[in-house]
Amino acid sequence: MDDRAKAIEFLRDCKYMTVAVVAEGEPWAVPVHIQKSEGFNFEWDSHRKAVHSLAIADNPTVALSMFRLDDGEVHEFGFYAIAEASKIADLPDGRARYIAV
Repeated sequence: MDDRAKAIEFLRDCKYMTVAVVAEGEPWAVPVHIQKSEGFNFEWDSHRKAVHSLAIADNPTVALSMFRLDDGEVHEFGFYAIAEASKIADLPDGRARYIAV
């Protein structure tokens, strides 16, 4: 399998990612569950008043990091990117859906 195929498979199978922001001048990173992914677009749900959600409203530039852990073993393949994030929908219970593109 070539690197492109490995990357596509990896992104398709990845269920979690870390979203890093700058909140009040300080770095902040949080793991989120990926609700939907298409290509290099990733969606997740978070509370609208969470530190990272408020930071995205102020500065939409985020860093993303993903890796896979199977049976306690970290694979050598990972994904790291800079993206623009935004809220795309309000959800019940003070949550919202966000997307990083």
